[in-house]
Amino acid sequence: MVSLATTASLATTAIRVVTVPRETMENRGWPEKGVERGRRGLSRCPFNKISSASALRLTWNGDIGVKSAYTCKRWFFTLNGDECSDPAPIEGIVKATDIHRVSTIDGLCYNLRAGPVTVALNVGACASSTGNGYACTGWNSGYSRIIVEEMDIH
Repeated sequence: MVSLATTASLATTAIRVVTVPRETMENRGWPEKGVERGRRGLSRCPFNKISSASALRLTWNGDIGVKSAYTCKRWFFTLNGDECSDPAPIEGIVKATDIHRVSTIDGLCYNLRAGPVTVALNVGACASSTGNGYACTGWNSGYSRIIVEEMDIH
């Protein structure tokens, strides 16, 4: 964990702006993950949330892509096996034919209890999935990473 003394102003919705001092952070990197199929945790990051009054900022950075024609795949975060519901799921979607790109998936999750949290990046089919291709995560890249930041909301 890294303690940060900075304060950031963050717009969480079109109507709400909050000021948050960054409290704790975990940065985990993984070498190439290759081809991954199904809804399972591609990368997991254990984290100890200090306060029930804080939010978690979850960030993924790395290569994601789909293989096969007209396939749609969805990368999404879970916390202890459940998707964020406040304010919304944190996800990224790729619908394409044989494409890879470096991507960042980023968002905030509120109303989580203090204590141990397992943050995982998962992949599955899009809600309106077409095609039967597969997802590639971290393909041909040195490192992909998950960053988890706990932020006190004032």
